[in-house]
Amino acid sequence: MKIGWVTPLARASAIGRVSAIVCDALAARGHDVEIIRCEMPEFVATESHATSCKVTSIHDVPAEVAAERLDGVFLNIGDNFNFHGGVFNYLHSPFAIGIIHDFYLFNLFNGWREHLKLPVSRASQEIVSTYGPAFADAALRAIHGEMTTTEIARSIPMAEWVARRCNGAIAHAKFYMPRLRAACGGVVDVANLPWPGRDIAEPVSTDGKLTIVTVGVVNPNKCADLVIDALGRSDMLRNRLRYVLAGPIDTAMRQQLETSAVEKGVEFEALGSVTDEQLAEVLSNSDVMCCLRRPVLEGASASVIEGMLSGRPTVVVDDGFYGELPDEYVVKVPPAFDSSDLARVLERLMSVSAEQRLARGREAKAWASEEFSVDRYVEVIERVLREQIRMGPYLDLADQVVARLNWLGIDSSGASAARFAGAIDSMRRFDAPSPHKI
Repeated sequence: MKIGWVTPLARASAIGRVSAIVCDALAARGHDVEIIRCEMPEFVATESHATSCKVTSIHDVPAEVAAERLDGVFLNIGDNFNFHGGVFNYLHSPFAIGIIHDFYLFNLFNGWREHLKLPVSRASQEIVSTYGPAFADAALRAIHGEMTTTEIARSIPMAEWVARRCNGAIAHAKFYMPRLRAACGGVVDVANLPWPGRDIAEPVSTDGKLTIVTVGVVNPNKCADLVIDALGRSDMLRNRLRYVLAGPIDTAMRQQLETSAVEKGVEFEALGSVTDEQLAEVLSNSDVMCCLRRPVLEGASASVIEGMLSGRPTVVVDDGFYGELPDEYVVKVPPAFDSSDLARVLERLMSVSAEQRLARGREAKAWASEEFSVDRYVEVIERVLREQIRMGPYLDLADQVVARLNWLGIDSSGASAARFAGAIDSMRRFDAPSPHKI
């Protein structure tokens, strides 16, 4: 099949790294794959991930041109507008199958409204049309910066706002599938995020001082302050664990964390931005991975998959994608955890033998190697595209029904439309050969 793969490809984009791997795998299976970069123009010229596939830009390939030469187009949608702003050129197109990488897409929405210079009233209408009049106040408060990230994630994460503009959707975890199904009329499926990991040796079996590591951009959502507090409140942890952050961090946060670590007697280092080679070294020198989030904003997490593939015991929050991971392969803290909860979990982990920790890491690595493989991911991509092509006539018929209802002055969200939608859904579920034969 001829597949368009809309994605950022900049080296700084983890989604770009995944896309390059997936597209090369699709090409190896005989598909004609065209990567269409979706960064905003000023970011397209940056250093990119290597791929064997043809690469163009969404700013040079109009939707009508893509529709003529491609069997289907997958839009990789994340929360960074600079990397994903171009996807709006293709959303609402008949071929648009959204791969929704992030459950929380409010930053993407904000970037879109600022780029278009939409007035607050118009932007709030977008939120209300997605979630209903009951969220009118929340819409205004969120746009004015008067709601926390946690509050927005719980009420108006905007995943539905994007999904309703797609004719099909793929999630990277089950927890936000109901939101996508409620908003998207086409095929909605789940595919585990593929991640290649690195060739990292097992940690050395020791009962000496161990290193616990968090990787990625350091922000309050990563809970580094709670990790430091947890280590500081426990003599066992303070004497047995050092804490290392590997990822971009601003000066104010670095100073805040370093001051807290000194006050609590915790051995701590913030490395800042690291190269791929340096990250591999950090992982090689780690004993425990810490991948906490509060709140959970991602659809899935490359860093937790990386931790599991490295064979290290990995600490996660029991929520969202992380909560779906089997209990026997990760170490979980409660969704609303504090530093006391984290200290108790880490103390239990440190109270077992080094060999038991290594065994748990090996089991997690074996499970993750299969579960997050590119082959499994590509199989879902192929299945979704085949199903979306089969559903095409029914989706067209649904659009025609909505247009006719609106022309007749009938509310297309009311009971009559619901009955029509149910009939069309039954038609395609029973795999009728043609809607005209019903």
